[in-house]
Amino acid sequence: MQECCQQFCASMAALDTSDVLHIVRDPGGSRAIEAFLSSGAVPVKHKHRLIAKYDLVFSKLGYQICAIVKENIPV
Repeated sequence: MQECCQQFCASMAALDTSDVLHIVRDPGGSRAIEAFLSSGAVPVKHKHRLIAKYDLVFSKLGYQICAIVKENIPV
């Protein structure tokens, strides 16, 4: 069981930046990322790797959200 957890943690930390962006856009994916980061079973080094990739995509995500909100504002 512990080996599976280690493999899962390593695979989450090894995600490409584009994959992280895709995951955080999805409501279920963002909850999975939240659970991963708040878990005490996940090594800190894996959390830092994922956060570093999230930092790279955060500006893209924020820009897209602003564009969606701007489109939905009545003039």
